[in-house]
Amino acid sequence: MDRDAVPRGEDDVTIQDCWKRAREAFGTSFVFEKRSQRLATFLRVLGFMGLVVPVVIGGLVGGFGIGFGALPVAVTIGAAIAVLQAVFSLWSLAATWVESYAYAIESMVENRNLYAKFKELAESSPNSAVELQLRYEILKAEDKARREQDLRRGIKPHETRLGMRAGLRELGQTCVACGVQPYSMESTACSVCGSFDRKSRSKK
Repeated sequence: MDRDAVPRGEDDVTIQDCWKRAREAFGTSFVFEKRSQRLATFLRVLGFMGLVVPVVIGGLVGGFGIGFGALPVAVTIGAAIAVLQAVFSLWSLAATWVESYAYAIESMVENRNLYAKFKELAESSPNSAVELQLRYEILKAEDKARREQDLRRGIKPHETRLGMRAGLRELGQTCVACGVQPYSMESTACSVCGSFDRKSRSKK
């Protein structure tokens, strides 16, 4: 079937939705990338806290002997740090940091792939309108499944605005609310593509 054999407007609507979904997929991947970076930092600190006490105490005993005068003080401080590390470890288990980190990486990769696929379809010229719609419907089903999983992870309103700005910047698009094409990830007062950092949110 020739592309001209079907209403051109239907193709245009599909292409526009591809661009919209590409922007949203990139934005979601950006949000989960930020989450993964934050969780990775927490997990590294937690791991460091678990190693630093035995290493320091062992180093003091090995270097100065069991009679080292400052050893009791070091042990007391080490014990306090160990208790703090245990509390954080319990918190990390309750908050499922490891699971959340793994999910964030998975979602970031999958959404980045969806972004690339929607963008490629929007830019390409399939041989027929039927082929365009078929590829679009397949991608839309993948996108729906991914969105349903991501929504269970509680994406917050400020993260949605962060993702919107990231998607607009990536695709060189203009925000429908403030009429600005973002060139940076600096937060603004816009209620659609800004107000996502603590400072701008506190002003609201």
